[in-house]
Amino acid sequence: MSLKKAYRFLTTSFIGNGLKKALLVGAFLIFGFSGFGQVVTIVASDDSAQESPLDAGEYTVSLDAVNTGPDLTVSYTVSGTATPGSDYTALTGTVVIASGQQSNTILVTPINDTEVESSETVVVTLSADAGYTVGTPNNATVNIASDDSYTASIAATDASASETGTDSGTFTVSLSTTNTSGGPIVVNYTIGGTATNTNDYSNIVTSVSIPNNAISAPVTITPVDDALVEGNETVILTLATGTGYLVAASPNNTATVTIADNDSYTA
Repeated sequence: MSLKKAYRFLTTSFIGNGLKKALLVGAFLIFGFSGFGQVVTIVASDDSAQESPLDAGEYTVSLDAVNTGPDLTVSYTVSGTATPGSDYTALTGTVVIASGQQSNTILVTPINDTEVESSETVVVTLSADAGYTVGTPNNATVNIASDDSYTASIAATDASASETGTDSGTFTVSLSTTNTSGGPIVVNYTIGGTATNTNDYSNIVTSVSIPNNAISAPVTITPVDDALVEGNETVILTLATGTGYLVAASPNNTATVTIADNDSYTA
């Protein structure tokens, strides 16, 4: 028989009012008040939130039975990777389950900033209190998705290359803001133009990696000094879609480097 049932049996069957009070006080001192309170748990009833269009996340804090006593204030702590006040409206740290109710909700309302960031978390953990017993689960997580992303653009920062002295040309692929994703962002592009990759210039691949904490990366065009008379030729790079970025609108999504030929016919 549980302590609660044993107490009820004794107090309703054999014990007078004075002794009932003494037994109640003694039980509280021995076993703690929380042992006689209702059990409180928490779940993420909506674990996905986003900045735009605004979509709040939600926790539900519940008792194991309807609250038949006065309003019950449940305390909690907040942690996670999201920052209160900048990523979401700060939570109060308490939720009230009214008399006659069994649960109440806590809303996580994202703040729509312009920072490019990965999905972030808000973790609510129930705190112990004399008025209730913390059950399982005692914590829950809401994920906040950002609506912001990097925009990649490309420019020919050195648009003239030459076979003479193998004078290189340079494309620069840039993000709209510094990469703070925690890892490299790989930007894809297609290769076009009248020059031939590997034959007219040293081989380049079809992507460039922009490191964490950087905003741009170069793509170098190094001409091959051959003996062919071919005239000036072009290398055209056009950005392509990929993961972790958007492609800038024209004309910032393509650029051209021209390779000057150093050969001519001899009469």
